[in-house]
Amino acid sequence: MKIDLKTIKTYWINMSSQVEKHNRMLSMLNTLGFKNTEHFEGVKLDPNSHIKDGSGMATHTLLEKIIREDSFPCLVLEDDVKETKCYTDFFDIPDECDALYLGVSRAGARGQSCQATIYSNDYFRVWNMLATHAVIYFNKNYAQKIVDNGKYLLDKNIPYDIGIGDLHDEFTILTPEYPIFYQYDPDKTSKFDVEWHTKYQLFPLPEKIKKVNFSSGTKAIEHIKALT
Repeated sequence: MKIDLKTIKTYWINMSSQVEKHNRMLSMLNTLGFKNTEHFEGVKLDPNSHIKDGSGMATHTLLEKIIREDSFPCLVLEDDVKETKCYTDFFDIPDECDALYLGVSRAGARGQSCQATIYSNDYFRVWNMLATHAVIYFNKNYAQKIVDNGKYLLDKNIPYDIGIGDLHDEFTILTPEYPIFYQYDPDKTSKFDVEWHTKYQLFPLPEKIKKVNFSSGTKAIEHIKALT
């Protein structure tokens, strides 16, 4: 399946009150030539609510909308993204791909750093990665599973992307060798160094590799242990 980022349906999450981020995103999308974008207003949490994960709630609410409107495939961007030097518009993606991470993170679920295994000459398969800042969603069932799990996570104030990372052993989640977007934080406002976690190549792809096949029911943690 061939994807052109200039024409794919693209949602970008932002609270309009965050004017600087709002304007920067508009400028970036225009410069990159995106032609099919929709601003999705971030979620302002009720101060009386026990739910504290505003970012997770925004992702959750947008995925509900995407599922309801059957807007697949679509790219979801958060408002702190910036293109990397490896940015490209076009991707030829295996048909079995359930989601493509155009933005990655070294952070991982299950108390581990993220893991990735070689899938093809162009892609890694992602295991337990914590990242939601730049993702193309292809599979409605995958998005629905995120939403189903997300209700519990939000209620318990567990970071939303932990639940997503925990699904990576059930679906085919891929990423190219180099990130296309990273989390831009020039003023270091994040609690940790998001640029270091998201800007750089995670693993090199050797030349002339063969596709790795995974047995049905393989769990990420089991596969990771077998590789180490």
